[in-house]
Amino acid sequence: GASGPGAGQREGRQHFLFSMPGLGDLMDGAGLGEMEVDEGMFEPLFPHLVASTPGIGVAFQMPMMFQGHGQMDPIIQALQESFRMASREPPKPSPDALETVVHIQVREGEAIECPISAETVEVGEWAGRMPCGHWFGSEGLLKWLEQKNTCPVCRYEIATVDEEYNIEKGLKLEACQAAAEAANKNPDDAYCKRIAQGVEDAQLDEMAEAACSEVMEMQN
Repeated sequence: GASGPGAGQREGRQHFLFSMPGLGDLMDGAGLGEMEVDEGMFEPLFPHLVASTPGIGVAFQMPMMFQGHGQMDPIIQALQESFRMASREPPKPSPDALETVVHIQVREGEAIECPISAETVEVGEWAGRMPCGHWFGSEGLLKWLEQKNTCPVCRYEIATVDEEYNIEKGLKLEACQAAAEAANKNPDDAYCKRIAQGVEDAQLDEMAEAACSEVMEMQN
């Protein structure tokens, strides 16, 4: 049935009264019971809801919260865990993962816009690229990565110093490295263009050296 909460103050704390289908089976065998819940009991389950509704009564309908012997329902346990994960601050990136972030000094003819500062990275300044392929001014990106492990644009996550968090989120260093390698092969990527230019320059150098050696032999 619909819940009809009564909210008030008791010993200086917010408390709530809920009607919960199935609670009576646990409390009095009636199949529908009422349970008075003060803020101290409610907050561990729904911390965001309690924090966002100070001094306000909360009404909702939910299935039976408890199984036999006072054990919490698995659905409620999963919901509590999801709230915990949502409120948890991601740990810092691992040093190895930070090595997958590419940095280049901007040259003439290269145009890189930084979404963090909303400005163009000037010639001679440094730009950084996340493994996902998004570019930023290196200064702003490194400050961001001091506290977060995500791309500021797409929220791509790189591996962190917390192995438990990495397992929970499925983060692996190898995945970061593979993503960075894929970005290196994108012909529109600034670093990919640098690589291609470097290969071309090396080939030209080899050709020049060969031609120079040939001329020297002819003179001898």
